[in-house]
Amino acid sequence: KDIPVDIRVIAASNRDLKKMVDDGSFRSDFYYRLDVLSLKLPPLRDCKENIETLIHNFTARYASENGRRPLEYAPEAMKLLVDYEWPGNVRELENCIERAVISSHDSAISGYNLTPAVRAAYMHRKLPYGEDVDFISIVESFERELITEALKANRGNAAAAARRLNLTERIINYKIKKYSITTSWYKSGK
Repeated sequence: KDIPVDIRVIAASNRDLKKMVDDGSFRSDFYYRLDVLSLKLPPLRDCKENIETLIHNFTARYASENGRRPLEYAPEAMKLLVDYEWPGNVRELENCIERAVISSHDSAISGYNLTPAVRAAYMHRKLPYGEDVDFISIVESFERELITEALKANRGNAAAAARRLNLTERIINYKIKKYSITTSWYKSGK
């Protein structure tokens, strides 16, 4: 006995269902029940103009959820995020931003806070082919990472971190100020 129901189904697929109907791998009656209103959404890599807006929205959400102050992005980190191809689309971007917010202990998110896939894609694409390599950004990102790790290992003690890196206190304090690193965040040794 047929029982009438009033429902709406919203479905999404990353496959060409019409083509699958044509080759017999998807039921045509099901396809035509679903195909009342179709929306084609381009992949994130084709919508580069939306990436920064998504980044800022995800950052605000995850900073709030984790009790963090609003976070900024170092220029090299933003460049990595915008240039990445995002094969996992918005879900991958969201996961990357959540990781960055959680792993950042400074007021700004740097390239080293991003996922290994994002960093590796940039290095693989930029370095071997001799394209425009932003040497200063790469060096600054590496320098910031070294200082941050030394501060973590020395519970935020800049003098001890300087000794560990074979730097003077004057130089490490200059770099800490330059990169807006908050040494007190590392006092707990986490």
